[in-house]
Amino acid sequence: VIASGSYTVVDDSTPGYRIINAGTTGVTLLRLRFSAFDEGVSIQRVAFQLSGVASNTPIDLINSELKLYDEANPTILIGRAQFTSDGDFATSSILSNFIIPKDSSKTMLIKGDINTVGINGPLVRSGDLLKADYDGDAQGINGGNFGFGVASGSTITPTSADTSVEGIRIMKAHPIFAKLPVPSNVLRNGDNADSLYRFSIT
Repeated sequence: VIASGSYTVVDDSTPGYRIINAGTTGVTLLRLRFSAFDEGVSIQRVAFQLSGVASNTPIDLINSELKLYDEANPTILIGRAQFTSDGDFATSSILSNFIIPKDSSKTMLIKGDINTVGINGPLVRSGDLLKADYDGDAQGINGGNFGFGVASGSTITPTSADTSVEGIRIMKAHPIFAKLPVPSNVLRNGDNADSLYRFSIT
């Protein structure tokens, strides 16, 4: 007889290194896959940390805050996690209805709104490399990762390590290249005006 189940948390194909304009909202910073075993688990809290703290700060985020979503309903906020102004760790609020079915998995999206860059702040320069990771060391009901077993009612803590994302580079502005279609795919003899490749820069 199994007294209670268990669950794990891993990086679920978080997008790689990207350059993001300051002031961009709803940026996906991390994707986490939660997997439950032997019983369903209602995830209650999730802990996070900023990695590579020499190159980023909680002020990179509006309100120093992460926003959490169920990938199955990506417009419905299920929780928030707020860093203190000088701290690199944050634990979410109690989550709203994020339940992992028995012997199955669900993905959580962790998003953030990026602050603006300007003479008077909040950010005063470009170049921060923001890395928001899952904190696998923060465990338990007192400020760490935990959930409740759906069948057993037991408090369950995960057995998972920290994630290590590549992060986003925050720039006040950067050029964006886009490929454009060519007028024709047919090359004509003696006509030097044919376009072989077209692109735009904005």
